[in-house]
Amino acid sequence: MTAAHQVSPFELDVEDDSTYETLCQAVHIANDYRTMLHIRVYNESSRYYHDDGVSLKYPRTQSAIRISELLESGHLKDLQGFHLKDRWTLAFNLARCLLQLHNGPWLQELWNSENFFLLCERTKEDRKLFNVQGPFIYSTISENPPSLPQLTHFDKYSLLLSFGQFLLELAIGKKLPTAKTEAGKLSPYKTLKNNFVEMNKGSLSNDYKEAIEGCLYFHKFMKDEKGVDEEVRIRTTIFKRIVQPLKRNLQLFNEGGASNNIGTIKIGDLNDKLLTTPQITKPPISRPSHPSDIERTRDDHINNSDSMSSESESEYDGTEGNLFGTFDIRDSRSQESTSLQWGYTFTRLSQTYRKRFQYTLDDERVKVAILDTGIDRNHPDFRHPRLKHKNGQGFIWAKEEEAQIDRIKSCQNFCDDRPNNEDVTDIDGHGTHVAGIILQLAPTAELYIARICQGDEKYGNIALKDEPKMLEGQSKQPVGNLKVYCHRVEEAIEWAIKHKVHLINMSFGYKIWNKKLDQALKKAREHGIVIFAAASNSGNHEQVSWPARISERAICIHSSIDHGTFPSNFTPKAHPGINNFMVVGENICSHWPESKGGGFRAMTGTSTATAVATAIAALLIAFIRQSVYDKEKRDEVEKAVGRVRLDDLNAMGALLKHISTKTNGYYWISPQLLWKEFSSTGMREDPILASKHGWEQIQKALRK
Repeated sequence: MTAAHQVSPFELDVEDDSTYETLCQAVHIANDYRTMLHIRVYNESSRYYHDDGVSLKYPRTQSAIRISELLESGHLKDLQGFHLKDRWTLAFNLARCLLQLHNGPWLQELWNSENFFLLCERTKEDRKLFNVQGPFIYSTISENPPSLPQLTHFDKYSLLLSFGQFLLELAIGKKLPTAKTEAGKLSPYKTLKNNFVEMNKGSLSNDYKEAIEGCLYFHKFMKDEKGVDEEVRIRTTIFKRIVQPLKRNLQLFNEGGASNNIGTIKIGDLNDKLLTTPQITKPPISRPSHPSDIERTRDDHINNSDSMSSESESEYDGTEGNLFGTFDIRDSRSQESTSLQWGYTFTRLSQTYRKRFQYTLDDERVKVAILDTGIDRNHPDFRHPRLKHKNGQGFIWAKEEEAQIDRIKSCQNFCDDRPNNEDVTDIDGHGTHVAGIILQLAPTAELYIARICQGDEKYGNIALKDEPKMLEGQSKQPVGNLKVYCHRVEEAIEWAIKHKVHLINMSFGYKIWNKKLDQALKKAREHGIVIFAAASNSGNHEQVSWPARISERAICIHSSIDHGTFPSNFTPKAHPGINNFMVVGENICSHWPESKGGGFRAMTGTSTATAVATAIAALLIAFIRQSVYDKEKRDEVEKAVGRVRLDDLNAMGALLKHISTKTNGYYWISPQLLWKEFSSTGMREDPILASKHGWEQIQKALRK
């Protein structure tokens, strides 16, 4: 049970002391007269107060539903109907209640989804939930109320273990498989530990993990608290290890650090939800694109599924996307640099290009369109050829190549904030950083810059006290000018088609499908353009963004650690039915606008990973188009598989898959490209044999 309306003792009419009523009588009177019933429980008696001046918030509510039923039915798997702001607020509210009610007569059942209820109105078509942030618990009012089961050893604090299990279920949206002891008894400890160890590799925030660990290892943390009174030590441990971490998790979300991009949460706000069938058989009908950026709020849920509807989100039109590049402001000084810093992947890609390619300036360029926040064309490094890594000598200019600024062929501003439609000056940094990655890794690429997002001139500025504190993997908040509207992207794709680009880099994504933008994406594919799209930075909390999750529209790119052995903890789980590619996306060093200090900056996210993957695709296209090649071998390959064209989404996907290593459900693209198995000592430096080996790999990939 929970208080639907709080009232202080001084607000009560002292003369109206209804202690003579039984609880059943009080409820009957409240129901008959449609009044709010307040109950105050004393040591010896109860007191009831009927308030006919308060309108009932839920007059149509007829029953309640267990949260476990919502988990089992799949309604909590996706976040469009039960958002993160509701989940984190619910978790925090329950933790506070647990602290207050512990060792009292109200706690008669385990603190889990089986014993939490939400008010629910059921109809033939759906169910409407009321106040999902304020659940009810079941209690028996009796002189001898039931007590919690008494367990031993690791399961001693079963109340806390059950709550830890609930926190994990709330985050992933489904029931956890139970575990038993060797004797065959159900063990809350083993259930939580087994599932948490598996999930700990995912994307839960550190604070949320800390709260679950507080429940899991409660018996150990209890020993750290001093004092004789066990109940005081229990409450202190609950407060320190569970309540406070959940509060920090919620505060981080409120400050703008959460990856699902919802605005400020007021604790205790009512939030009603309309739950429909979790399965979707066709994309939702898109709504018209918003014509202007002005007067948009932060209260938009950007990057998730299409499966449930919510009355509280009725103003959201689904046309704003989210950029997926972030900084760790906690250590931002170490991310600034006056020179490039490369990791394993970048170094190996550079070596692969230097050893395996015979590309010349006379060869056809690979045209890459970058849809982002623009670019700083005045960056000093762009006036020179790209920097290349030379063993033992650090970075040197690639003097045989043209200046990077000359590889930026065309620019167009699709935002309505500037009179000059060719002004793509980047005040944000995200677009410059992405463009810099492709310029570094793909010497064969020329860029077409489409500014489709205004950006935020405060973003990444560590000197500003009001800069949002973004933790690793969290997405940029779409406040005001940071939103990526569908109509801009549609126009930019049309522009890219006219320029006959080969690749489009989209380091952003959307929560839902949009009809007009989908048509533009389809048209791009029909014109031989391969689109690379970021998967999102929301980890297991959300599914892969659209269009990355649609294999007929784009190639989906996740982020991995540098050596590719594990996905980044913020990358979402592999989406079913598509090829989930991943490349390094953590701490990627690239260019930073002069207006914000210049130099180079490390950035993390599937945004940066997408840029790396786009550069790899540009290299593969360049390889099949270079004028110096083994003609005999190429003719043999094309006789076997037909004309080799990587301007087809399926062909590009097949080749990327062939040169990848499958790990943890993802395909990690090798920086050695076509030559990861070309390791014979005597053959390694022979360009003719290397070219032949490359064509053999293309033949194997496309034949599959």
